Amino acid sequence: MAKKRTLGIDTTNGQGEALKKVITTYAHAAYPVGGSDCAAATRQALLDVADKLLTSEMVDISARQRPMLKSAVSWYFTEVEKSHSDMQEMLLTQLVRKKT
Repeated sequence: MAKKRTLGIDTTNGQGEALKKVITTYAHAAYPVGGSDCAAATRQALLDVADKLLTSEMVDISARQRPMLKSAVSWYFTEVEKSHSDMQEMLLTQLVRKKT
């Protein structure tokens, strides 16, 4: 049986709240209501991850979700914040760490 590969995301120091905002904003922009069934499923999966970020100090993210979350962080700080920040670096650093 293959080992389930996940990445633990530290949600302390405001990172969980920041990542929730990033993911929620991205999900609504990239996958608006009224899209295809596939888009709706992707949107809901992102929103489910965002909701988990405020419930514990460490949240496991599946390997399949990592690329989309990295895209969300990059998009958010480029298109919404229109600036580079320390929070962006912290979030991206967590998303590229080795899987457990």
